Amino acid sequence: QRLKGLADYARERLSSLDGVAVHDLGQVRSGIVTFTKRGLAPPLLKERLRNAKINVWTSTVRSARLDMEARGLEEVVRASFHYYNTEQEVETLVSHVEQM
Repeated sequence: QRLKGLADYARERLSSLDGVAVHDLGQVRSGIVTFTKRGLAPPLLKERLRNAKINVWTSTVRSARLDMEARGLEEVVRASFHYYNTEQEVETLVSHVEQM
């Protein structure tokens, strides 16, 4: 429940930002939140977040060809939440993404 709550909170907060699209589908979602920011390539977004000590990864169409190809996605940022993460860490991620 905690993991689901954190990930859902992150999806809600990221979705509220101008130029940010959350790409998670399905009725049952995991602790992995995928998103992009308009005008900022996922590898650059990842690098900037890493510089701020926020660990994220990227996924490319090569690792999820059927899903991403069908939706026209080449690459997304992946934030993987765990039970030990906090709401403040979600807010830190959101704040940094918003500032970029």
